Amino acid sequence: MLLKIMQTFNRKMMEEKIRIFGNRREELDNLNESLNSLVQGKPRHFVIIGPRRIGKTHLAIKYGLGAFREGAVPIYVDCLFLTSWAEVANAIVESAIGNYVEFSGKKIDADAFLVKAGTKVSDIISAIKSVEAEIGSEAGQYLTLRVSMEKKSDEIDLLRKALRLASEFAEKKDVRFIAILDEIQHAAKFESCDEGFAAIRSEMQFQSRIQFIFSGSSPTFMRENFLGKSAALWKQVTPFEMGEFTVDGVEEIIKKMNPKAKFGDTESKLLHDLTHGMPDYVVKTLESIQGAEVDSLDPERIRFGFGKVIESEARFVEYVLDQIPVDQLKVLNAIASGKKSYRDIAAMFKYPPTMAIRDLERDEILKKEGRGRYSIRDPIVEKVLSKSITEERGCG
Repeated sequence: MLLKIMQTFNRKMMEEKIRIFGNRREELDNLNESLNSLVQGKPRHFVIIGPRRIGKTHLAIKYGLGAFREGAVPIYVDCLFLTSWAEVANAIVESAIGNYVEFSGKKIDADAFLVKAGTKVSDIISAIKSVEAEIGSEAGQYLTLRVSMEKKSDEIDLLRKALRLASEFAEKKDVRFIAILDEIQHAAKFESCDEGFAAIRSEMQFQSRIQFIFSGSSPTFMRENFLGKSAALWKQVTPFEMGEFTVDGVEEIIKKMNPKAKFGDTESKLLHDLTHGMPDYVVKTLESIQGAEVDSLDPERIRFGFGKVIESEARFVEYVLDQIPVDQLKVLNAIASGKKSYRDIAAMFKYPPTMAIRDLERDEILKKEGRGRYSIRDPIVEKVLSKSITEERGCG
């Protein structure tokens, strides 16, 4: 089973991702404090939990980039569209080797590994010695397994070998790695989800040069697989729970993106209310109206900018909604149509929707607003649902 190497974030892409960063000083300070433990060979591992668009990726990458001053190289793997642990393994190896070269400025014969990995076993035997000399003894074993995989169990073995390769490579080059596994909740779709987490745990316990940061947009999955007593990674990670920005946080982003723009409390509150304080939406709204830096922000411009964000995000939101169970989607549709109270929502069901509402709350898709009233956390999810309901009524 031949596998292609998956694309990961290089340094330029990481820096572009966090060009605007605000209002996460406390979380960043806590991560920065863990650098000493990594340098001392006793890495502390973290799991970042929060709804999508809340700034989890920004926080992890900001920390990873800043950690290079202590000799740590960030590895970033986006699991959003990966389909197996084997693809995760490939992405870890690609990022470890590629980012070491880019961050350190030192040249290694990575091509012998990255290119030869796509050929037949018989064609790479001669290259294995040079690969092992450059990267480590685990590289030859990883390479051989990768091009000869046949059984599903090989995927977990490949993941183990990838982690051992990264650890041995870090020791050989006297660096540390910060492995950021983003959108890890997509491992739920992998055939061997639990086995993969168990493999990661076992490798984490026997290495001293890799710090793991897991991030995911399904709080229920993240808590069950990282914080639950039956979870493979229980007691192995420190949790970070992330929430929306306050109005002050929104103002901070405005000032960073356009220090010369004039705005008042009305404009910053409007931007906060439209975006629900989700930093990714705040930044994208401002970007859509500041191509040529505007000298003032007015409500009309802000609403126009947020409308552009809705257009750009709608397709992805529709994809996310397609993954939601029918009863939960029915609850969301009820709220989007104006039924905010439990009584009004329940009137849409032939049975109590308590479990569906509870699951939506646990996944931080719903937010409780006072006693027995609910709102949709993501403003664009709400807009997409409202538009769909309006169109259906129009067709009727």
